[in-house]
Amino acid sequence: MSNWKTFALLGASILAVTSCSQSAETLQVSNAKHREIEVKEETHYLELSNLAQGYLKQEDRRRVEDFALKFGKDGYGPIVLSAPEGSQQAPRIIASIKSILSQSGVLPDKITVGGYRPAANEAAAPLVMAFKTYEAHVPGCSTVNEHDWTDLSSNTALPSFGCAVNENIAMMIAKPGDLLGQREIGPGDSSRQLTVYEKYRLGESTASSQEADGGSTQ
Repeated sequence: MSNWKTFALLGASILAVTSCSQSAETLQVSNAKHREIEVKEETHYLELSNLAQGYLKQEDRRRVEDFALKFGKDGYGPIVLSAPEGSQQAPRIIASIKSILSQSGVLPDKITVGGYRPAANEAAAPLVMAFKTYEAHVPGCSTVNEHDWTDLSSNTALPSFGCAVNENIAMMIAKPGDLLGQREIGPGDSSRQLTVYEKYRLGESTASSQEADGGSTQ
């Protein structure tokens, strides 16, 4: 075979290999990692500054109630109550807060009490309440008006590829912290398990019979 034919075949082989290679971004797209849903943590605070009087004003009670409702809807972990060290009125305030939280449906094991050392020049250090929430989001997404739709120089995926679907999924996640494995699985229904086992042992159907409204009768 002549030299020019050898070089032609070698060039064609290199071109074929190059055309089949994939960029790091293309590999991410093919592996469904182009726009992964991520979870970011946020801490919510409530400061109560009127400790010297030894009780909560009506306005502060409403603030604590609203704080408890927000915790019940989106909160993870405990509500942490941090009182300034040396405050003689703090125990009474904390007792009032615990009562309000209990009436709002917050269980005692979801309340943690601690203290902190206020700054030397801080005359009226507040009692601080805090809890954390999680939000699911898709980082790096751009809006459609940021793209140059006339640019046809490449057929690679747009920066927004996969954003719409994953952003919709992120918004539908009721408890984003579950993506981090924060919530423990509750115990199973042992009575239902026994019912299914007994029916299975007798050779009967283990499916629940359905009522007209779609509810289960067993």
